[in-house]
Amino acid sequence: MTDFGNILRRGKRRFEIKNKCITPVWGRCEACEVRTKVYPYNDEKKEIWLLCEECANLFIKDEGK
Repeated sequence: MTDFGNILRRGKRRFEIKNKCITPVWGRCEACEVRTKVYPYNDEKKEIWLLCEECANLFIKDEGK
């Protein structure tokens, strides 16, 4: 079960990802291969992924584990 602090950290991370890119570009998500608006996502290894909103949410959820 997640605590309130984890929920706030995930929300902050989502906000940072979506607002870092003022105008998201159209492209293919590197995780699900769907053509949609993609946002840059930096992981722990300092790699940059171009992910759709749903995949970015999944990556953020997996970060805390």
